[in-house]
Amino acid sequence: MKGRRGIAQSIAIGILATAGLAVAVAAHAADRLTETGARLAPEVVADPRKAAVTRVVDLQGDAPSATYLIARDMTNRMLQRTNDGYWVAWDSKLTSLIDNQIQPQNGKLTYKVFAEDISAAKFPLSVTLAYKVGSVVKYGVFPIQVTP
Repeated sequence: MKGRRGIAQSIAIGILATAGLAVAVAAHAADRLTETGARLAPEVVADPRKAAVTRVVDLQGDAPSATYLIARDMTNRMLQRTNDGYWVAWDSKLTSLIDNQIQPQNGKLTYKVFAEDISAAKFPLSVTLAYKVGSVVKYGVFPIQVTP
């Protein structure tokens, strides 16, 4: 089990590791998050002015006490999503993450990543989905690309 600092560093490293991926995927099975960070299938957006990105996570029996959504753009700006849907700066500290309060349904979490104009973003974006179960944070990272 990693300490709090180790988890935050692992999340940040996982975000950096996926920044260069650019593979198109037509559909996704439910994502599975891990304590060491899962590399998730990329997301391709055709029109960033009308971006709609939603991901479903299979909890595999976990009962999360908190859910988190983090993004990083090519300028290395780290953001986290609030439970009201706003993106705010994140200082990379696990203790400052804001619980998105996503409620499980049928053993799954549905993360509504974007449903807005993201055309001003510096692509590719790197997104981290995470949840806390007990004292462990499980997470996975995927890139968002724009089709040329």
